[in-house]
Amino acid sequence: MKQETDEATIHWNNPITQKSAETEKRGSNEEYLNALQKQVPYMKLQIGYGLNTNNDGKANVLDVSPKILEKMQNDPKAAKEYTQRLKDIEAATKWLDNYKKSIGHTVIVRHGYVDENAENDNGRRIKRA
Repeated sequence: MKQETDEATIHWNNPITQKSAETEKRGSNEEYLNALQKQVPYMKLQIGYGLNTNNDGKANVLDVSPKILEKMQNDPKAAKEYTQRLKDIEAATKWLDNYKKSIGHTVIVRHGYVDENAENDNGRRIKRA
């Protein structure tokens, strides 16, 4: 028994094994995110850790914390709740875009972030017509 534990510990502490586990988790998150993307097509979902300045110049991009994606994959109740939150963000974004368009404004940059607690933060810039 002791030898099995030691082998498991050695296997787990091996940097190569850890790296492949991280890669597998990231791949799993990306697959899950792709499935979520189909439920909120108005938004461009991507895995991220906060507001990303690489998204400047883009509209309707939403970075989603990998931690929330893991919660969603492991807890059906969380998946249902957080998927609904993403749909709510999408609905609010559509409404805001239509409102801004109706008063002659154009959204030129909007990107947001959903953290591990499903809280949303936005960065946006509006151009008046």
